[in-house]
Amino acid sequence: MMFFSQINTWDTKSYFNVQKIESKYPFVPIANFLIPAKKQISKKEVIEKHLSIIAKINFGGNLFLRDFEEIHKYKGNLFLVKQGNLIFSKINARHGCIHYHTENFEFAVSSEYPAFEIDANKVSGTFLTLLLRSNEFKKYLSSKATGHSKARINSNDFLVTEIPLPSLPIQNQIVSDYENKMVAAKEAEEKAKELEKGVENYLL
Repeated sequence: MMFFSQINTWDTKSYFNVQKIESKYPFVPIANFLIPAKKQISKKEVIEKHLSIIAKINFGGNLFLRDFEEIHKYKGNLFLVKQGNLIFSKINARHGCIHYHTENFEFAVSSEYPAFEIDANKVSGTFLTLLLRSNEFKKYLSSKATGHSKARINSNDFLVTEIPLPSLPIQNQIVSDYENKMVAAKEAEEKAKELEKGVENYLL
């Protein structure tokens, strides 16, 4: 059994390897637990429901929405994203622009941001997001990006990728260990700031 304490900042080279070397966990195609969510929504519905349209996902996986008033300037097809969906940027997924939507509201995206429903009986959304945003997976996506001016990730290439998948209890334990380490790191950072301030006060 491998826990997050054995993984260095989610650089999961020893845990996740797209070259399919040996793993203690079975390899499973992403398509086995991610289902494309392609519910198209009209601009009229977006306005009536007072929904926002995605602006971007940053490299940290955080979601940014456009101001509602910008809907009148928008042209193109729109698709609905619900709580529990996972989305990624075709252009920047290889930089970590993958978002797991846990908040209780809906919004709209263009075809540049494919959305997926997660089979919660097979995978933890939080675990999956951490894995997909790992350094090794980003390297893999970089190798799959195609195009000249703005290389993009094809949804099919994304879905056929096989990853080693532990059982749900192990996934949850890894996530718990990760979150505990993040809290500890935050506390250590705050303590370091206090010590630094103390040194400055002593010098002055």
